[in-house]
Amino acid sequence: MRATLMRRAWESTLELFFPAACAVCQEDGASRGGLCPPCQRQVSTAHVYIPGPRSLRCPPVIAARPYDRTASAVLNAYKETPRRELATCLAQAMAQPLRLAQEEIGRSGRTPVVVGIPSTSAARGRRGFDHMEVLLRLLRAQKVFLHGYQALRVSRRADSVGLSLSQRERAAFDSLSLRPRAAGVLGGCAVILVDDVVTTGATLSAAAAALRAAGIEVASAVTFAAAPNRLAPEQRTSSNQR
Repeated sequence: MRATLMRRAWESTLELFFPAACAVCQEDGASRGGLCPPCQRQVSTAHVYIPGPRSLRCPPVIAARPYDRTASAVLNAYKETPRRELATCLAQAMAQPLRLAQEEIGRSGRTPVVVGIPSTSAARGRRGFDHMEVLLRLLRAQKVFLHGYQALRVSRRADSVGLSLSQRERAAFDSLSLRPRAAGVLGGCAVILVDDVVTTGATLSAAAAALRAAGIEVASAVTFAAAPNRLAPEQRTSSNQR
C-alpha cells in the first residue's frame, strides 16, 4: 500500500512539472486525464455501437466506439505504458453503454450485476495495477452501476498475438474459471460482462461459458471498443453527458 501511494505521488509530481503528450495525437498540452482537450472530447463522448455477432457463445455486445486508431492508441497507452490517468476518459465513454445494458435487463424485472474480465497476474505485475478493476471502480463511484461481483479468476495465459481464432478461444477457455462462491451470489441475476475491447470475442465467449456452466445468466457485454470489421449496419449514437 505504501509503495503504491509513493508511486502515485511520484507520478503526480512528474505530471506537474513534465506534462505528458496526448496519448492519441502526441501533441503537448495533455490534461491530467492524459489527452488534449479535442481528443478528450472525442474519446469520452460515447458513440454507442451494436457490433455484429462473434459466435453463438459470445453474448450481445454494446461498445462505446469502434476499435479504430484512436481507441487503439488510448488502450495501448493505458495498459502498456501504462498511463493510469486515461481511466477517467475510458470510464466516461463506457458509462452510457453500461447504462443501456442495465436498462435492457431492468425492463424484465431482473437484477443486473456487472462482472469484469480479470487481468492475469503477469499483466497486473507489469502494469502495476489491474486496468479493468480501476475502470470498474470509477464507474461504480460515479453510480453508473450498483451491483458488481468479482466472479471470474484467470490463470496464466499465452499472448494471443499470432494465434488463430480457434487457438485464441482455446487459450481463453483454458484460462478463465469461476470463483467458488459465485454461483450462490449470482443465482437469479443477469450478468453484464465488462472488458476493454472485443475483437474475435474469444475472451467474452469463454467468460460467458464459465458462468453459464454454473447456471448463471449472461445477458450482455459492454466494452470500450469493438473491432470495426464486425460492426453491424445498425448503430446508435448518443451523448455521454447525463
